[in-house]
Amino acid sequence: MAPMIIKCPKCNKVLSVKAGPGTLVLCPFCRHKMRVPAGQSGTAGKAQSSPKSAAKPSQAGQDDFTPYALQQSPEPPGAPKKRASDKAAEAAPDEDLTDEEFGMDREYVRRRRMKAKQKASQEAKRLWIRIGVIVGLQVLLGILGVLHPLFQLASLAVSLIVANIGFIWYLVVVGREEGAQQVLLNLFVPFYEVYYLITRWHLVWQPFVFAMAGAVPLCCQCIAGLVLYGGVLAFLFFLRGAP
Repeated sequence: MAPMIIKCPKCNKVLSVKAGPGTLVLCPFCRHKMRVPAGQSGTAGKAQSSPKSAAKPSQAGQDDFTPYALQQSPEPPGAPKKRASDKAAEAAPDEDLTDEEFGMDREYVRRRRMKAKQKASQEAKRLWIRIGVIVGLQVLLGILGVLHPLFQLASLAVSLIVANIGFIWYLVVVGREEGAQQVLLNLFVPFYEVYYLITRWHLVWQPFVFAMAGAVPLCCQCIAGLVLYGGVLAFLFFLRGAP
Protein backbone atom coordinates (compact mmCIF):
# COMPACT_ATOMS: atom_id res chain seq x y z
CA MET A 1 0.00 0.00 0.00
CA ALA A 2 1.39 3.38 -1.00
CA PRO A 3 1.67 6.01 1.75
CA MET A 4 -1.01 8.67 1.97
CA ILE A 5 -0.30 12.29 2.76
CA ILE A 6 -2.68 13.76 5.34
CA LYS A 7 -2.66 16.81 7.59
CA CYS A 8 -3.45 16.68 11.29
CA PRO A 9 -6.35 19.04 12.03
CA LYS A 10 -5.08 19.71 15.55
CA CYS A 11 -1.37 20.52 15.14
CA ASN A 12 -1.33 21.05 11.33
CA LYS A 13 1.57 18.61 10.88
CA VAL A 14 1.84 16.83 7.53
CA LEU A 15 1.92 13.05 8.00
CA SER A 16 2.67 10.14 5.70
CA VAL A 17 0.66 7.07 6.70
CA LYS A 18 0.17 3.66 5.16
CA ALA A 19 -3.55 3.23 5.70
CA GLY A 20 -6.70 3.09 3.63
CA PRO A 21 -9.42 5.76 3.50
CA GLY A 22 -11.52 5.84 6.64
CA THR A 23 -8.85 4.17 8.79
CA LEU A 24 -8.28 5.60 12.26
CA VAL A 25 -4.69 6.84 12.72
CA LEU A 26 -2.84 8.58 15.52
CA CYS A 27 -0.79 11.75 15.11
CA PRO A 28 2.69 11.12 16.59
CA PHE A 29 3.10 14.80 17.50
CA CYS A 30 -0.10 15.74 19.36
CA ARG A 31 -1.63 12.25 19.91
CA HIS A 32 -4.83 13.29 18.08
CA LYS A 33 -6.89 10.47 16.58
CA MET A 34 -8.32 11.05 13.12
CA ARG A 35 -9.55 9.12 10.11
CA VAL A 36 -7.83 9.12 6.76
CA PRO A 37 -10.14 11.09 4.44
CA ALA A 38 -11.31 9.59 1.18
CA GLY A 39 -10.19 11.13 -2.12
CA GLN A 40 -6.82 12.24 -0.72
CA SER A 41 -4.41 13.63 -3.31
CA GLY A 42 -0.66 13.23 -3.56
CA THR A 43 0.92 9.82 -3.28
CA ALA A 44 -2.40 8.29 -2.31
CA GLY A 45 -3.75 8.21 -5.86
CA LYS A 46 -2.53 4.72 -6.63
CA ALA A 47 -3.75 3.37 -3.30
CA GLN A 48 -7.27 4.75 -3.84
CA SER A 49 -7.54 3.49 -7.42
CA SER A 50 -6.51 -0.05 -6.54
CA PRO A 51 -9.37 -2.56 -6.55
CA LYS A 52 -8.39 -3.99 -3.15
CA SER A 53 -8.81 -0.69 -1.38
CA ALA A 54 -12.14 -0.11 -3.10
CA ALA A 55 -13.36 -3.63 -2.40
CA LYS A 56 -12.77 -3.36 1.37
CA PRO A 57 -13.91 0.07 2.52
CA SER A 58 -13.55 0.85 6.22
CA GLN A 59 -16.70 1.19 8.27
CA ALA A 60 -17.18 4.56 9.90
CA GLY A 61 -18.10 3.12 13.28
CA GLN A 62 -15.26 0.57 13.47
CA ASP A 63 -11.97 1.42 15.15
CA ASP A 64 -9.78 -0.29 12.55
CA PHE A 65 -6.69 1.43 13.94
CA THR A 66 -3.38 0.94 12.15
CA PRO A 67 -0.01 2.26 13.36
CA TYR A 68 1.26 5.42 11.74
CA ALA A 69 4.59 5.53 9.94
CA LEU A 70 5.89 2.03 9.22
CA GLN A 71 3.89 -0.99 8.13
CA GLN A 72 5.37 -4.37 7.41
CA SER A 73 5.91 -5.03 3.74
CA PRO A 74 5.37 -8.50 2.26
CA GLU A 75 8.29 -10.84 2.71
CA PRO A 76 10.55 -11.23 -0.35
CA PRO A 77 10.86 -14.65 -2.01
CA GLY A 78 13.36 -16.90 -0.28
CA ALA A 79 13.20 -15.02 3.02
CA PRO A 80 13.53 -17.19 6.16
CA LYS A 81 10.25 -18.15 7.72
CA LYS A 82 9.35 -16.46 10.98
CA ARG A 83 9.07 -18.49 14.12
CA ALA A 84 5.73 -19.01 15.81
CA SER A 85 6.81 -16.84 18.75
CA ASP A 86 7.62 -13.94 16.42
CA LYS A 87 4.28 -14.25 14.66
CA ALA A 88 2.48 -14.35 17.98
CA ALA A 89 4.29 -11.22 19.12
CA GLU A 90 3.32 -9.40 15.94
CA ALA A 91 -0.28 -10.51 16.19
CA ALA A 92 -0.55 -9.62 19.88
CA PRO A 93 -2.68 -6.61 20.76
CA ASP A 94 -1.19 -3.35 21.94
CA GLU A 95 -2.11 -3.97 25.59
CA ASP A 96 1.54 -3.94 26.64
CA LEU A 97 2.16 -0.52 25.10
CA THR A 98 2.21 2.63 27.20
CA ASP A 99 0.20 5.75 26.39
CA GLU A 100 3.27 7.29 24.79
CA GLU A 101 3.93 4.21 22.64
CA PHE A 102 0.33 3.63 21.57
CA GLY A 103 0.02 3.83 17.80
CA MET A 104 3.73 3.45 17.12
CA ASP A 105 5.16 0.71 14.96
CA ARG A 106 5.85 -2.40 17.07
CA GLU A 107 9.35 -2.89 15.66
CA TYR A 108 10.21 0.71 16.50
CA VAL A 109 8.84 0.23 20.04
CA ARG A 110 10.92 -2.95 20.45
CA ARG A 111 14.12 -1.20 19.39
CA ARG A 112 13.31 1.78 21.58
CA ARG A 113 12.79 -0.42 24.63
CA MET A 114 15.99 -2.35 23.89
CA LYS A 115 17.95 0.90 23.70
CA ALA A 116 16.42 2.06 27.00
CA LYS A 117 17.40 -1.23 28.67
CA GLN A 118 20.98 -0.91 27.40
CA LYS A 119 21.19 2.65 28.71
CA ALA A 120 19.82 1.60 32.11
CA SER A 121 22.32 -1.27 32.25
CA GLN A 122 25.23 1.05 31.51
CA GLU A 123 24.06 3.51 34.18
CA ALA A 124 23.78 0.69 36.71
CA LYS A 125 27.33 -0.48 35.92
CA ARG A 126 28.70 3.04 36.42
CA LEU A 127 26.84 3.29 39.73
CA TRP A 128 28.29 0.03 41.07
CA ILE A 129 31.77 1.11 39.99
CA ARG A 130 31.39 4.37 41.97
CA ILE A 131 30.11 2.47 45.00
CA GLY A 132 33.04 0.05 44.76
CA VAL A 133 35.52 2.94 44.72
CA ILE A 134 33.81 4.57 47.74
CA VAL A 135 33.76 1.34 49.74
CA GLY A 136 37.41 0.68 48.90
CA LEU A 137 38.37 4.18 50.05
CA GLN A 138 36.47 3.75 53.31
CA VAL A 139 38.12 0.40 54.00
CA LEU A 140 41.56 1.92 53.35
CA LEU A 141 40.85 4.86 55.66
CA GLY A 142 39.52 2.49 58.30
CA ILE A 143 42.73 0.45 58.22
CA LEU A 144 44.85 3.59 58.37
CA GLY A 145 42.67 4.84 61.22
CA VAL A 146 44.30 2.24 63.46
CA LEU A 147 47.57 4.13 62.98
CA HIS A 148 46.23 7.67 63.38
CA PRO A 149 42.84 9.13 64.48
CA LEU A 150 42.84 11.62 61.61
CA PHE A 151 42.18 8.82 59.15
CA GLN A 152 39.11 7.82 61.18
CA LEU A 153 37.82 11.38 60.92
CA ALA A 154 38.51 11.33 57.17
CA SER A 155 36.52 8.09 56.83
CA LEU A 156 33.62 9.67 58.72
CA ALA A 157 33.77 12.73 56.47
CA VAL A 158 33.72 10.63 53.28
CA SER A 159 30.71 8.63 54.52
CA LEU A 160 28.85 11.80 55.47
CA ILE A 161 29.53 13.47 52.11
CA VAL A 162 28.46 10.38 50.13
CA ALA A 163 25.25 10.01 52.16
CA ASN A 164 24.31 13.67 51.62
CA ILE A 165 25.06 13.51 47.89
CA GLY A 166 22.85 10.44 47.58
CA PHE A 167 20.01 12.10 49.50
CA ILE A 168 20.19 15.27 47.36
CA TRP A 169 20.25 13.10 44.22
CA TYR A 170 17.16 11.28 45.54
CA LEU A 171 15.27 14.57 46.04
CA VAL A 172 16.28 15.80 42.58
CA VAL A 173 14.92 12.63 40.96
CA VAL A 174 11.67 12.89 42.93
CA GLY A 175 11.20 16.55 41.97
CA ARG A 176 12.02 15.92 38.31
CA GLU A 177 9.65 12.97 38.01
CA GLU A 178 6.69 14.02 40.17
CA GLY A 179 7.08 17.65 41.20
CA ALA A 180 7.83 19.70 44.31
CA GLN A 181 4.84 18.33 46.25
CA GLN A 182 6.40 14.87 46.47
CA VAL A 183 9.69 16.43 47.56
CA LEU A 184 7.98 18.19 50.47
CA LEU A 185 6.16 14.99 51.44
CA ASN A 186 9.45 13.07 51.48
CA LEU A 187 11.05 15.75 53.63
CA PHE A 188 8.39 16.46 56.23
CA VAL A 189 5.93 13.54 56.41
CA PRO A 190 7.15 10.76 58.71
CA PHE A 191 7.71 7.38 57.01
CA TYR A 192 6.49 8.71 53.65
CA GLU A 193 9.95 8.15 52.22
CA VAL A 194 9.63 4.42 52.99
CA TYR A 195 6.30 4.28 51.15
CA TYR A 196 7.76 6.20 48.22
CA LEU A 197 10.76 3.88 47.98
CA ILE A 198 8.52 0.81 47.89
CA THR A 199 6.11 2.16 45.27
CA ARG A 200 8.67 3.99 43.06
CA TRP A 201 11.70 1.75 43.46
CA HIS A 202 12.38 1.72 39.71
CA LEU A 203 12.79 5.51 39.77
CA VAL A 204 14.88 6.10 42.89
CA TRP A 205 16.86 2.91 43.49
CA GLN A 206 20.13 4.37 42.18
CA PRO A 207 20.28 7.45 44.47
CA PHE A 208 19.04 5.35 47.39
CA VAL A 209 21.78 2.73 46.94
CA PHE A 210 24.38 5.49 46.54
CA ALA A 211 23.19 7.16 49.75
CA MET A 212 23.32 3.82 51.60
CA ALA A 213 26.95 3.43 50.50
CA GLY A 214 27.68 6.39 52.74
CA ALA A 215 25.01 6.03 55.42
CA VAL A 216 25.69 2.40 56.35
CA PRO A 217 29.45 2.86 56.99
CA LEU A 218 28.69 6.11 58.83
CA CYS A 219 26.27 4.35 61.19
CA CYS A 220 28.67 1.45 61.70
CA GLN A 221 31.54 3.80 62.52
CA CYS A 222 29.41 5.79 64.95
CA ILE A 223 28.21 2.63 66.73
CA ALA A 224 31.74 1.23 66.87
CA GLY A 225 33.03 4.52 68.25
CA LEU A 226 30.34 4.65 70.95
CA VAL A 227 31.02 1.07 71.96
CA LEU A 228 34.79 1.65 72.06
CA TYR A 229 34.71 4.90 74.01
CA GLY A 230 31.96 3.58 76.28
CA GLY A 231 34.10 0.56 77.08
CA VAL A 232 37.09 2.77 77.80
CA LEU A 233 35.06 4.98 80.16
CA ALA A 234 33.60 1.95 81.94
CA PHE A 235 37.10 0.55 82.42
CA LEU A 236 38.33 3.87 83.83
CA PHE A 237 35.40 4.07 86.27
CA PHE A 238 36.12 0.49 87.29
CA LEU A 239 39.77 1.35 88.00
CA ARG A 240 38.77 4.44 90.02
CA GLY A 241 36.32 2.48 92.12
CA ALA A 242 38.66 -0.41 92.71
CA PRO A 243 40.37 -0.40 96.17
